[in-house]
Amino acid sequence: MTVNILGNTPKEQWLRAIDIFDLAVGSNIETALNKLDEGWEAEEMRDPLDTALRVLNDYTHEMKRLVNAVFED
Repeated sequence: MTVNILGNTPKEQWLRAIDIFDLAVGSNIETALNKLDEGWEAEEMRDPLDTALRVLNDYTHEMKRLVNAVFED
């Protein structure tokens, strides 16, 4: 017996893969923002990092919407 950690259906696999991508990229951005709060000297990076989080959230939402449309239940 094999266990598929991403899910049993193509839809589940795509949605979980999107979540993993979002978590990986988002956590790196959050780490950078936290470092700015700890006193990094790159305050000019805050706006691009905030923008990156917003774009990532928009991308994640649109990818999930696409997967849900392609793999209707």
